[in-house]
Amino acid sequence: MKTLNRQNPLLSYFLLTFIISWSGIFIMSLFMGMPTTSTLFNSIVPIALIPTLLGPAIVGLYLTSLLYGKDGLNRLKSRFQQWRINIVW
Repeated sequence: MKTLNRQNPLLSYFLLTFIISWSGIFIMSLFMGMPTTSTLFNSIVPIALIPTLLGPAIVGLYLTSLLYGKDGLNRLKSRFQQWRINIVW
């Protein structure tokens, strides 16, 4: 798997993102079935959507650490900490 991720990082990103993002809905439908009422839908689906929202970020961090190591994660962190606008803005 690591060699596939290193040779085709873009393909790996989309495949892993798809798998992680849909896992919450798949697991929910496996154990609870598809919600049939709006009340059941509103109570269950927000929990199942957590992997959908976090999937791209998790895979991005995983592939960054796999491809570029700790140095890559440090560079990514430093980019997040740079402010390009004035706080008074």
